[in-house]
Amino acid sequence: MLAVQNANAAATNLLLRAGANAALKTDNGTSAASLAAQITDAKRPILISLINSYLNEGALNAPSYARDIQPIFQARCATCHNPASPPMNWLNFDTAQKKKALIYVRAVLLKDMPMNDNVTKLTDDERALIGRWIQTGGAK
Repeated sequence: MLAVQNANAAATNLLLRAGANAALKTDNGTSAASLAAQITDAKRPILISLINSYLNEGALNAPSYARDIQPIFQARCATCHNPASPPMNWLNFDTAQKKKALIYVRAVLLKDMPMNDNVTKLTDDERALIGRWIQTGGAK
């Protein structure tokens, strides 16, 4: 029984890491934990293999600050968020990393940044890329 509980916990953790949220329900109202509990012993290794593949692929394709995000910040945000404004200098990785929750809310969710009318607004693709960078951990 303990082995089954541990396996269910591992499957639940894998489901959660793959993007499910324990507080959220699937389309039919099933929680991630409940879904994991329904996985039979025979199917569990297959699920774990599929989820690990998904996670590894996601890590390989995750946006990085230097390659993907900093150029967007340079083009769209540097008018205000630059070295002259240290607490909000998005051109500095460490600052952007510390403020990524704020960046996510303002640039991705509310879509009210940049506010400067003289700057080209972020495209939907740029907003999505910034969101993915933050959701995947904000790699340098």
